[in-house]
Amino acid sequence: MKVFLAISCAVLTFVGCSPLIPVYAPRRDNNEYHRLATTPQDCLGCHDVSGIRKHDETKNCLRCHRLNEVYP
Repeated sequence: MKVFLAISCAVLTFVGCSPLIPVYAPRRDNNEYHRLATTPQDCLGCHDVSGIRKHDETKNCLRCHRLNEVYP
């Protein structure tokens, strides 16, 4: 029973924390270039992610890397 509870807690922790990963991703500067980027190809034209761990060039950059909010 203890093993089942330990495995259940580990699975729930992993599943519960995985949606939070984009929250901690670096934000894009709120400038003209970044506001106009709408596809991963727009991002990859300037940024090289080949040396960054856990980055896949086929995924949508904009899902995790959101714009910084500008406050007046």
